[in-house]
Amino acid sequence: MRLAACALVLISLATACAAPEGPVVNTPNPNPAPTSSPAPTSKPAPTANPVPTSAPAPSPTPLSVQDADAAIAAVKAKFPEVAKVQKKRAGTIGGSTDITSLPRSDGWDLVFWEGWGDCEAGCINNRYSYFSAKKDGSITKVGEYVRSYNEDKNAFETTGAPMWGVPK
Repeated sequence: MRLAACALVLISLATACAAPEGPVVNTPNPNPAPTSSPAPTSKPAPTANPVPTSAPAPSPTPLSVQDADAAIAAVKAKFPEVAKVQKKRAGTIGGSTDITSLPRSDGWDLVFWEGWGDCEAGCINNRYSYFSAKKDGSITKVGEYVRSYNEDKNAFETTGAPMWGVPK
């Protein structure tokens, strides 16, 4: 529309310049030339507030692990099944979770223990989840040992095998 208005002004000026001397009167053209929309382009028209686009985020790289507490946090972040396991506080009687940290030259071996069933007396059922956390940030679940009481069989059942001397 703006382009058509500019063209109309130019035509009027050209006519006025070519007209004989005398007063110039601008009269609208009774048959204006049809205006057409600009041809579509492959690019969208710019907006007043362009939205920045971002490149896809790179896949996460492991962060280095500096101490046992950072290793424990990294395991909990990667393996939600042990996220609620906490270190047993000194002097606690009848606890139902604990984390054992075994330092190694390249990181830590971690044992997450969960107990249930009469834990005031030492927990009838126990699950030990074993993880290796390296200083370079790699975290691996390396095993699990479960000892639980099967009421129907009136017997304990075990799966997996203890590792690193835990449990003793």
